[in-house]
Amino acid sequence: MWSRDIPNQLIHKLYIYVDSLEIELSGLETTTGQLQEILDKLTLPEKLLVSHCRFDQANYCKTSLWKSDLCELFLVGWLPGQQTVIHDHNGSVGVVLAIKGGGVEIRYERIGVSSVRESERRDVHPGWSITVDSDTIHRLACPDQNGKRMVTLHLYAPPLGIINTYYSC
Repeated sequence: MWSRDIPNQLIHKLYIYVDSLEIELSGLETTTGQLQEILDKLTLPEKLLVSHCRFDQANYCKTSLWKSDLCELFLVGWLPGQQTVIHDHNGSVGVVLAIKGGGVEIRYERIGVSSVRESERRDVHPGWSITVDSDTIHRLACPDQNGKRMVTLHLYAPPLGIINTYYSC
């Protein structure tokens, strides 16, 4: 279902993509590799995506593009200093594509029921993608020191539900 706040210009560009996305995902157990291939086929101009991304001073801001029973596609606008909580995706798999700006992904390993410790850290640059398996625990951040906004495109299957959050030791 198309989000109500998405203008017709973007809906028109996404229509063919989403139609093939739904066909490719129907009846399959989705993997991050499949989602990566699907996201790689999306050829929307950066300017068009960025122009429809929202930003908020208080927190990163999600702009829903498409959501169905099979998957969801959304943009996230990040201001310097904003970050997610440490979280998993509660069974969903996904791919995050950096569209503009730079950020950091920090991965964690579980050391207790709700406790984790950092296991990997990597910079994320425009054009780079992050794959998220059903058991991935991570955090995304737009660092203060870069002074630039970040825009990311997220594709998850099935759509995200309630995520689990964790505390770093």
